[in-house]
Amino acid sequence: MFFRKFLVSKANSSIFRWVATLAFSLVLFLSVVTIAIIAVLRDREVQIPQRFASKFVSEINSITSTYTIEASSVHLSLDDSFLPEVKISNVDLFFPDKEPILSFNSLITKFSLVDLVSGKFRVSSVTLDSANLSIIRKNNGSFNLEFGTENTSEADEFNAVGFLKELDEFLISDQMERFQDLNLFGLTAQFEDQRTGKIYTVDGARFRLRREDQELVMGFDFALLSGGEGAATIEANFKSTIGQMDGDFGFILNDFSAQDIANLSPEFGWLSVLEAPISGALRGSLNKDGQLNPLSTTLQIGAGLLKPSSDIKSIAFNSARTYFSYAPGSGEISFDEIFVDSKDLKATADGLLIIEDIEDVPETFVVQLNFSDLQTEGFGLLKNGISSNSATTTFRVQLDPFDVEIPQLYIHDQNSAVNVHTDGFISVKDNNWIVSLNSQSDDADLENVFYFWPETHKPKVRKWVADHLEDSKLFDISMQTEMENGLAPKLSWSFAFSETSFAPLKGFPSIEESSGHFVSADYATSVILEEGIIFDDTGKVIDIAGSSFFIKDSRIKPSPAEILISADGALSSISQVLNKPPLKLLDRVQQPVNFGNAQVSGKGRVEVLLKSKLTPDEITYEVNGTAKKFSSDVINPDFIISNGTLDFFADKKGLEIKGKAEVKNLPIQAKLSGSLAKDEAKFLEIDFNLSEKALEILPDGLPDIKISGSAPAKLYLKFLESNKVEFNLTSNLRGVELSYLPIGWVKEMSGEAELKVSGAIGNEFVLNNISLSSPDLVLVGSAVQEKDENFMLNFEKLALEDVFDLQLVIEKDGVLEVTGGELDMQEFIKLPLVKNSSKKSTPIIIYLDELKLYEEQVITGFTAALEATGKGKFSGSLNDLASFDGVLERVEEGYSIRANSNNAGSFIRALGAAKAADGGTAQLNLRHLKNSSGMQGKLKIKNIRLRNMPALLELLDAISIVGLLDQLQGPGLVLNEIEADFVNLPDQIKFERASAFGPSIGISLEGYYAKATNDLNMQGVLSPLYVVNAIGSIFTRKGEGLLGFNYRLKGNADRPEVLVNPLSIFTPAIFREIFRRPVPNLE
Repeated sequence: MFFRKFLVSKANSSIFRWVATLAFSLVLFLSVVTIAIIAVLRDREVQIPQRFASKFVSEINSITSTYTIEASSVHLSLDDSFLPEVKISNVDLFFPDKEPILSFNSLITKFSLVDLVSGKFRVSSVTLDSANLSIIRKNNGSFNLEFGTENTSEADEFNAVGFLKELDEFLISDQMERFQDLNLFGLTAQFEDQRTGKIYTVDGARFRLRREDQELVMGFDFALLSGGEGAATIEANFKSTIGQMDGDFGFILNDFSAQDIANLSPEFGWLSVLEAPISGALRGSLNKDGQLNPLSTTLQIGAGLLKPSSDIKSIAFNSARTYFSYAPGSGEISFDEIFVDSKDLKATADGLLIIEDIEDVPETFVVQLNFSDLQTEGFGLLKNGISSNSATTTFRVQLDPFDVEIPQLYIHDQNSAVNVHTDGFISVKDNNWIVSLNSQSDDADLENVFYFWPETHKPKVRKWVADHLEDSKLFDISMQTEMENGLAPKLSWSFAFSETSFAPLKGFPSIEESSGHFVSADYATSVILEEGIIFDDTGKVIDIAGSSFFIKDSRIKPSPAEILISADGALSSISQVLNKPPLKLLDRVQQPVNFGNAQVSGKGRVEVLLKSKLTPDEITYEVNGTAKKFSSDVINPDFIISNGTLDFFADKKGLEIKGKAEVKNLPIQAKLSGSLAKDEAKFLEIDFNLSEKALEILPDGLPDIKISGSAPAKLYLKFLESNKVEFNLTSNLRGVELSYLPIGWVKEMSGEAELKVSGAIGNEFVLNNISLSSPDLVLVGSAVQEKDENFMLNFEKLALEDVFDLQLVIEKDGVLEVTGGELDMQEFIKLPLVKNSSKKSTPIIIYLDELKLYEEQVITGFTAALEATGKGKFSGSLNDLASFDGVLERVEEGYSIRANSNNAGSFIRALGAAKAADGGTAQLNLRHLKNSSGMQGKLKIKNIRLRNMPALLELLDAISIVGLLDQLQGPGLVLNEIEADFVNLPDQIKFERASAFGPSIGISLEGYYAKATNDLNMQGVLSPLYVVNAIGSIFTRKGEGLLGFNYRLKGNADRPEVLVNPLSIFTPAIFREIFRRPVPNLE
């Protein structure tokens, strides 16, 4: 290319015109020389006299009006063919303004002797010796030529087509008819490349131009000095038909540096990354318009380096060669062959190179290559090399900064029969190679993978793969090679597998029918399952698709590993698998393997150290998921949990389970939390509706409470060691109706109440606090139930409105012991407990601080001991005045009571019947009435002394029996016997027949006493001097004498109205029953 441009510059055209003109002038000058002189000039140079020489030079200058020459001397001689030869020495060529252009040591021209004899002077040969010139390549790629040792302002831009046209026109002129050759010797040039900033020296250049018939043949050669060791040489030739623009040319290069060749033309820019000697040849042609046809090039590259920057670590190669062709300016190079030979690589390929910026200094190229032979040794981390006769690649090269982007590289390796697809990049950054390559294969056997995987690279990981995935079907295989920052390259592997069975850890159950991905990158390794199942010991299936196994950094010893578990299966199966070695997860947290049944869908994360003996502190785990259809009796066999849908979360710190379930068919909402350690507490919070179903959960032996509706309740349980459970139950009972029929208590749905129950379940069931608070019932107590036994209940307070306020104990054997408290008998006997007492029997021991009979009649220190048959003894003190005892016995209608007192006087005083009474004995019999809440009673008192009895005083005063009044108000009235038959009803006492008698008086009585109002309405007969008068009792009732007064008592018992019929004294006793009035009623 340089040769062509040099030849066709305008400056050279002028020189050749000057040379031709000079030659023609010489012909004119020599026409005066005769044939005789030829003999003299044979083999001799004869100097032409100065006068003729000056004229000769002047003639030349007149012909070449554009330029002028000066010469020191002119010589004439004949060559071996007797052709005239003129030699002009020390020739200087000038511009019209005398600026020097070019200097020659000599200029020799030859003439045709035949033409000279005939008077025609035609040049046949011109030889120039020793000239200097400067060549400049501008940034736009064009060339300028400057002649002489100094720069001139008339530098011309080279035009190859114009030069060839002018040369053809000159050669076909009459004056150049005999022209044969033009030779330039000893040419020296300075070549300045403004594109690269480099300066070259052209030394010993030779130029040849000759005519061969109608063809023009040109050639040149020179040595190029670029400042390095040695010199590069170049030879060039050109051949065309005179008068036509088409022609052929060629260049031969020897020992050029790759960088220098890269600087010649954009099509050679890709060689700039090499440091190597290059020899080669270039062949080309011009078309009929003088334009370049595609060029063909051969380059032989010697041993050298791939070195994209000065400070980068280079890559050595032994040799390379290439054959390619290109159309100048098209930006495309077609490679017929590229051959590279290095220590680790031998390759033969063809392909295409596209220059992206052909108009400027090339920086980026796109390359497509097809390899017919690709051989690599085991280089880098690869165990074995590649052998392929079928490989293709496309990549993009950027020279500065150096970057090779590889979107596609396909290799079929013959050794492993594996097809490999690679992409990535290779670049230089901060004087370091940056490599990132991702190689993939659609499918291969494990043997094929190990063909490339060296045994020394991650040997433990390689062995794990060999041991666990030996029979796997592998596909989507990927190998990543990474290198940066001057560090050693890193090799990473990944592949998909299917139809595989393997155990991820030693002793762990085998994963069957698995498929997934294996990845080993840097120092990390992972196995990710897309499909996989595990069989437990019973053959049940656990689906673990989505699970994975990670080794984070194999450089750490022992290496930390992470297992991500995604499991669907039975709870018992999953628990069993998690407790297999080396995890033994449940054993390590001291939990049972079989703690329930459920269908579980969950995820877990376990972090362990890969070593043989693990401590609990070296295991970190986190589990979450959902358990459906959960059931368990682990907490308590008597409280079976069923139909659960639970969300759970557990880690090393603790456990949380929440969701819905049923306990003995009772729906609950539960939340379990706490530590998983066996000796640490766990907490269960249960929300449920207190309803009839809830009462069914309670163990046998508790009071028979009826319930309707439902009320929200909350149960807290605390699980302690040794299977002990503490609990706390609370409810506001809003929305529920509660009733305890034995005491007639009902809590309406709209009523307010508060229930609190706390206790513990273990070897025994303990209710350490039972609290029920409502407006009409208060219960505070505790209970204990030992295994397989009934409850023992202890109520510190059992209070029902104004009925009772008791402390009582119900023993395990059913014995009821009232240990204290107060009871209102009038209200108590209204309760269903009393009415229906015959229906149910249990031993009862009673001690009451107070037993209220009526408003002013209270038994203190009441004790009773009743057998299960209802029979038993009792005792007490009435109003702290009268002690008594008795027997209680169950009868068909209810109870029969027999009470005795050895101090009837105290008993009468306690009843308020007399303000003073002494002595005597009393016997009281009571029996429940059939189909009534009342009791039939009979009272007998003997030998009692009475004083200050208000009703009797009023009666005696009305009769005006002074002696008896004095006696009653004084020392007392002695009665030998008092006897009364009565009916005790809830609101009144009916005295059917009552009598009393002593030495001084006899009296009978019948009527009613109202308990609530203290009113009475009674009648009877009073017989004075009963010791004499008593003979009449044979005709009438006990207590009535032969003579007696009829009386009637009405009004308040404390001050009754007394009505006495004095005339009744005259009614004989025999007729008294005939005229007796009916028993009066309360008005």
